[in-house]
Amino acid sequence: VLPTAPSLCEFATSNTMFTKAYANSTWTRPSNMSIMTSMIPTSHGMVDPIPNSLNPNISTLPEVLAKRGYTTRFVANDQPHISLEIGYGRIFQRRQLTGPVFDENTMYDWMLAIDKIKEDNRRHKPAFVYFHTDHVHDYVANLIHVPTEFPLDPGYKPAPLPQLRFTNETWDFTREYLKGFIRTYRVESVITQYKAYLKDFETAASIHEAQVVFDRLPKDVQQDIERNLTETLLNTPTYFSRAVPLYRHLYDEQIRTMDIAISQALGRIQQNGLADNTIIIITSDHGQLLGEHNLLGHITGFSKEEIHIPFIIRVPGILPQTLNTLTQLIDIYPTLLDLVGIPIPKQTQGISLKETMLGNPSTAPTNTYVIGHTTLPNLAYSIETDRWRLVENVYPEGLHRELYDLSTDPNETKSVASTQQETVERLTKLLHTNIDSRPTYLPIAST
Repeated sequence: VLPTAPSLCEFATSNTMFTKAYANSTWTRPSNMSIMTSMIPTSHGMVDPIPNSLNPNISTLPEVLAKRGYTTRFVANDQPHISLEIGYGRIFQRRQLTGPVFDENTMYDWMLAIDKIKEDNRRHKPAFVYFHTDHVHDYVANLIHVPTEFPLDPGYKPAPLPQLRFTNETWDFTREYLKGFIRTYRVESVITQYKAYLKDFETAASIHEAQVVFDRLPKDVQQDIERNLTETLLNTPTYFSRAVPLYRHLYDEQIRTMDIAISQALGRIQQNGLADNTIIIITSDHGQLLGEHNLLGHITGFSKEEIHIPFIIRVPGILPQTLNTLTQLIDIYPTLLDLVGIPIPKQTQGISLKETMLGNPSTAPTNTYVIGHTTLPNLAYSIETDRWRLVENVYPEGLHRELYDLSTDPNETKSVASTQQETVERLTKLLHTNIDSRPTYLPIAST
């Protein structure tokens, strides 16, 4: 078996790696906006999968940098949860949308963005580039046509997947899929077409008529529905045991692809003579379940695996180190501004990690807890300290709280909420002090 991410591992051991780093949500839209705003999701408000846009009065990281003379670029595949329409088109000066699949064209866009940094530097203009890809967790795309070879583990042969047939379950699933698409898509002509499909589905008198409608759907939509149905089936007891090794192998192969891409990008930075004056952060907007807690994927609950993320930062002049201090995505914004000498806006809720990385604990702010929030699959919040993690799920029938003692149960296998009521009450109060507060949105300060 070959190593999955040798380049990423080398980058981690050569720079500063935070081992207790957490996303502020379990999915893309709120987590990425937490990076841009240094606000927990309940503060920046980008928490629902329905179309909405970031409050223009919030001072975002790229806008603050632009006010200080930076060229800001956004390089990402165009998907609803990190699209130009929800705010990225406004807060970045330059925008490059890549294709839906990470391929040589995407790599070209990455290299071009790095070359643009060199051009900016020649004009004595600093630059900030934000690269985003969802390629790693797009392994589900391979559930329709599973690869026959797995280069990282040549001996692995996946078990057969369930054979899909058009059933009442397919009918129901497709109806809900179309409703979700109509809620989240923003192109009116496409929405009108999908409303027509949905109407035909809802008025179909038989499963045969429903399948005729299904066959009229665009091919990529049919495949997306089939992928999601396959994923749903693989999460059932009948198929789960064969699904776990398949998911892990698919996920590893996707990571390997990105590891090669990261290696090439780092090489281009070095080649362009940018390494000595460039800060590089490699992180993720959420984690992924690969069989833990008998679950697969993300936004399946609020497990630690869904929010525990890699967080590695390269700052020229700072020696390699591994730090075990609590860190969250909202810390990126103030840390970057502090490192380049720009005042941090008062609205930010994260802390600067600069002094921690410089080895000055007496002057370094610290996180005594980190906050999480999600609306999928249900409304839920979390708060984690070095020892405890409290999860508050909001169901139609009421609240359900889980408490885990990480000192004795790091994998969160058994809630101790019933025997630790005082800790539950203390953390619940601290959690709601944070999620119920709303910062004042301040305009971007003029230089």
